[in-house]
Amino acid sequence: MDTEALEIEEISLEGYEVVRGEFISQAGMPVVTFDGFVVSFNAASLKIIPDTESILFMINRRDNTLCTHPCKNGEKCSFRWCSYGKKRQPRHGKCDEFVLRLMKFTGWTFDYKYKLLGSVVKSEGVTLLKFDIVSAQKFARKNVEDEKLRQGTARINPEGWDDGFGLSLAEHEKEVNMPVFQENTTIIIDADKEGDD
Repeated sequence: MDTEALEIEEISLEGYEVVRGEFISQAGMPVVTFDGFVVSFNAASLKIIPDTESILFMINRRDNTLCTHPCKNGEKCSFRWCSYGKKRQPRHGKCDEFVLRLMKFTGWTFDYKYKLLGSVVKSEGVTLLKFDIVSAQKFARKNVEDEKLRQGTARINPEGWDDGFGLSLAEHEKEVNMPVFQENTTIIIDADKEGDD
């Protein structure tokens, strides 16, 4: 079709909201789930890092992120994240102490299961999966004692999410953009200014 022959209407993007990633299917995105003491990844995570059967968990307390770093099987502190067979499938693993510490750090409770959507990053040529702990999706857990569902598996959204789809395009781009530094960049922090420690 010849687009030059069509009359194309000019519009303003003001008033539009970028739909949150949490509201869209997560097919192909890395996901880690914390359900009680059980930790599991989705199949997409395994496909992104295809040549490893174990990972290291790494937590950055400053920016509240969790990263997975590929490692060799049996390496100290490693977590086996896939099955032992020829066909690699996600494996559920119990991590009692890790989950307890993570819950204390985040304020999570055992009433919910938590799902983190991730992104793919590289560090020194190694592919990592990075997850934002703060934006965890919350789902009500089954009440095992009564063997009944206390609530369906509907997601429990943070305050302010129920009345809209997401951020404006300008706010979204501001959140996504990160400062990029060229080689040999010098950053000077001036501690002599009044009010600085």
